[in-house]
Amino acid sequence: MLIPGLFATGDHQTKNASYFEQAGAAVVVPEQESGRAPDVVRSLLDDPRRFREKVEYGELAVNYGIQLVYRSQNTEVYDLNNPAPATTGQPMGTASALDAPTRDALAANVTTGVNAMVLQPSVWFKLGWKLLTVEFEGSAVLGKIDNAGPLVAANTQKNLTLRQFGWVLASELRLSHNALALGFETGGATGDQAENLQSPLNYRWKFVQQPAGDNKLTDFKFNPDYQVDQILFRRILGTVTNAIYLKPSITYWLDLVEGRQVGLSGALLYSLAPVPVSTPGNALSYGIEANLGVTYRNPGDGFFGGVTYGVLWPMGALDRGVLMGGSSSTGGFPRTDDASTAQILRAFLGIKF
Repeated sequence: MLIPGLFATGDHQTKNASYFEQAGAAVVVPEQESGRAPDVVRSLLDDPRRFREKVEYGELAVNYGIQLVYRSQNTEVYDLNNPAPATTGQPMGTASALDAPTRDALAANVTTGVNAMVLQPSVWFKLGWKLLTVEFEGSAVLGKIDNAGPLVAANTQKNLTLRQFGWVLASELRLSHNALALGFETGGATGDQAENLQSPLNYRWKFVQQPAGDNKLTDFKFNPDYQVDQILFRRILGTVTNAIYLKPSITYWLDLVEGRQVGLSGALLYSLAPVPVSTPGNALSYGIEANLGVTYRNPGDGFFGGVTYGVLWPMGALDRGVLMGGSSSTGGFPRTDDASTAQILRAFLGIKF
C-alpha cells in the first residue's frame, strides 16, 4: 500500500505510485484518505485472489485471524404454553404455540436472574505454498448460566458451566496445472453425556436436559451452513456435533471450450462419537459415507449445475434399542433395530452474479 505525499514536487509520488498500481503491485491511497488505510490493509490480507497469486508465484502466503466475542444475558422466555418443557422434538406448547405470543403472555413467562455469561474465542490460520494449501479454524464456547431453567432437570441445582470446543483442519494439494485436487479434512465437535432417547437426532428439534448432578454443558455445534457431507451431518444430525470425522477427497476438472469446465469429485467420510453414551446405540462409530458428484461451470456467464450422490453405511452409534418397554403411545420402540443404508440424489442449478 502506497500513500503519496500531498506536497511532493510535481506530485511525482502519485505518478510513480500509479505505475505500481497499474501493474498490480500496489494499492494507492491518497493522503487525504489515509484514514481508510487500516481497512485497505485488512482487505489485502483477506483477498482470496491475491492469496492465490502469491501461491502461484511460488511465494509463501500466510493469513490468520483471532476473534473474541463476549455475551451476557439476564432474562429469558422458556415456554408460553406448557408448564414443562417439550421433550418430543415438537415446538414447545400446544398447536397454537406457532402463533405470535401476546405481550402479556411474554411478560408472564419471563425468567429473570438467568445471569448468563459467555466467551467465544476463535482462531483461524491459512497457509499456501506452491501446490499446497492448509487451513485451520478452532473455536470454543466458555461461560456459565446461573439459572438454566428447563435445560436442567427439575428440582436440581440450576447453574450450568459451558465448556464446548470445535475445530477443522483442511488441506488441499493441486496437481496437473491445478486440474487435479487431492484433499484431506478432519474436524470435530465436543459432545455431552446427557441424552433424551425419545428426542429426534437432528439438533434443530432435539431437546435434552442435564440430569441431576450434571452441571456441565459440553456439546459444541458447527454452523449448519458449513456442510461436510450429504447425509449424516447435513440431514440426520443437522450439523457436526459430538463427532470427529476424517474426510479424504479428490476432484478433477476437465477443460472444455471457452473456459467451460466439467468437474468430477469423490469423497469418503468416516465419523465417530467422542461421547458414545449419548448416541442411540451407545457405540463409537457413526458410519462411513461416500459422496460423488459431477459439476458443470461456465465462468463467462456465471452458470453452474450438477448432480451429487451420497450413500451412508451406518454403524453401531446409529442403531436403536428398546425404549419405554416398547410402548408406542410413549414414543418407545417395540424392538431393537440396526440402522440401514441411506442414499440421496441431488441436482442443482445456479447463476453467480
